Amino acid sequence: MAGLERWKVAAYARRVRGAEQPQATGEDGRIVLEALYAGYQSAGTGTRVSLPFRPEGVRIPIDLWKPRQP
Repeated sequence: MAGLERWKVAAYARRVRGAEQPQATGEDGRIVLEALYAGYQSAGTGTRVSLPFRPEGVRIPIDLWKPRQP
């Protein structure tokens, strides 16, 4: 295992054991996904989308931009 990979595995193990906090949290990830979904919606409709944006029933984000054809 290369040095960088070994460092990543060691850092992950420290975080799993609770010895270190992750750089990004699950909440950070949720906020990023919300912005991504809003961007797809805006691209699909050509309109501004306000945040927070929490669409219902979306299977995959690109459906907000280009709905699948039946």
